[in-house]
Amino acid sequence: MAADASLAARHNLAVSLARELKDTGVTSNVVSPGAILVDAVQDLVTGLAPERGWGRSWPEIERNAARDFVPNDIGRFGRPGEIAGAVAYLASPYADYISGATIRVDGGTIRSVT
Repeated sequence: MAADASLAARHNLAVSLARELKDTGVTSNVVSPGAILVDAVQDLVTGLAPERGWGRSWPEIERNAARDFVPNDIGRFGRPGEIAGAVAYLASPYADYISGATIRVDGGTIRSVT
């Protein structure tokens, strides 16, 4: 529930800032990442795997850890490049007409902004 409230607050901030930036050529958007696989996360879940029964191979461990920690539609942790891709898109001319938006890069963890 706190994650939903935090996401809604960030969305409202982006919309408010977008309104303030009206007619400046600057847009305001939010990239909202889910659980991202970085070395520290991989080390943590690999260390927890034996006691949690998550398996031995990384694909098996990741699938089970994602299920238990951050259930999502994709069944894994996000990758840093996936966040970078969303940021690159919003910084590109392809997104010139996007303002006040929240792009969730979370594999479907959050179902809606409420």
